[in-house]
Amino acid sequence: MKRNFIVLIFITILMFGLAFLKPVVRAQTNRSNQPDQNGRSGATGEKTAGETYKNIQVLTDLKDGSTADFIGAMQFISGSLSVDCNYCHAGPFSNYSSDEKETKRIARNMIKMTRAINENNFGGALVVTCNTCHQGSTHPKATPTPWYKTPEQIAAYVKAGESSRKTNNAAEQPVTPSKSEPSLPEPSEVISNFRKATGADGLISVRMSGTKQVVAFGAPNPWEMDVLLPDKAAIRQTIQGTKAGQIVNRDRGWVFRGSWTALPPRQSAGILRDLVAALLPTAFIKSDSEQKVTGIEKIGDRSYYVVKSNGNKRLYFDVQSGLLYKVRSEFPTKLGTRVEETTFEDYRKSNGMNLPYLIISHYMEDQFTYKISKIDVNIDLDEAKFEPTSPN
Repeated sequence: MKRNFIVLIFITILMFGLAFLKPVVRAQTNRSNQPDQNGRSGATGEKTAGETYKNIQVLTDLKDGSTADFIGAMQFISGSLSVDCNYCHAGPFSNYSSDEKETKRIARNMIKMTRAINENNFGGALVVTCNTCHQGSTHPKATPTPWYKTPEQIAAYVKAGESSRKTNNAAEQPVTPSKSEPSLPEPSEVISNFRKATGADGLISVRMSGTKQVVAFGAPNPWEMDVLLPDKAAIRQTIQGTKAGQIVNRDRGWVFRGSWTALPPRQSAGILRDLVAALLPTAFIKSDSEQKVTGIEKIGDRSYYVVKSNGNKRLYFDVQSGLLYKVRSEFPTKLGTRVEETTFEDYRKSNGMNLPYLIISHYMEDQFTYKISKIDVNIDLDEAKFEPTSPN
């Protein structure tokens, strides 16, 4: 590859395309996929998995489903082994149909194995998955680790055992908070405290600029985003020296890959909801009847209220500051549950509002790090920014 400059350029373009389109694919993957009027699956009428990928030999039950569902299953495998697509597929994000790599052939056998275990022992329920053994490693550990527990951990273990013996069915008993534990607030109170802590109620427009670093490319690249609430966003960035862009203007959307390509309306709405909300949570977090405060969780030396929202999301709010620290989303796939997490750190004051300057999106096969250098809020934004013009 190093000796063939043309091949190198071609591969670079392919890598660039996938990295920039990940938000598009992910927005598509994260929502239900129903057949369109022409019988094509997916909320946006995209090709079926079998039409898109020509060498599906094991996950044949997904061939007639959406490409998004198939990608979700692949992402679950990536997360279970902590690898990216290239671990099993030949070439950098290119030749998915090739059976060149032994790891891909092994993966097929592993999928057959786990499905057979579930079918023969659990009535087909999804109990044993790739992650059951791998747990973030390409080579599962067959040998257990002996105890290295501190006296405090041993005491907690003994206490838990005594409690279990007394109740005889502790896991099935309703949990009643002790009088010494603080009562949990209503979700509306947690959300209200968050909005007060950020000053988000006064947010109309925002411009964020800084760098975006994708694990696959190593070095950070320039990036900026303009948002005009409630339904306009424009993202412009550079990936390995190549200009790129993405725009959502109400129900219209475009992505820049050398030229602007229009996106279907529902896909545009998904991008706005998933991508922009991940980077600007203050504009999209609202109190609704589906939210519930499920408990308090310790992360490091801080405590967080855990708010379950809209079925698959968990929001972590700092008990003391009221600020949002983490959003965790879970999506079922045919092979197991796919997880995404975004953390918000380094909150700073900007024109009376308190916004994060470090945002890290953790996916099962990649990680995006946004380091914000400047935030301008409630400024006049040119409407032309939300139309498909030059991404510069």
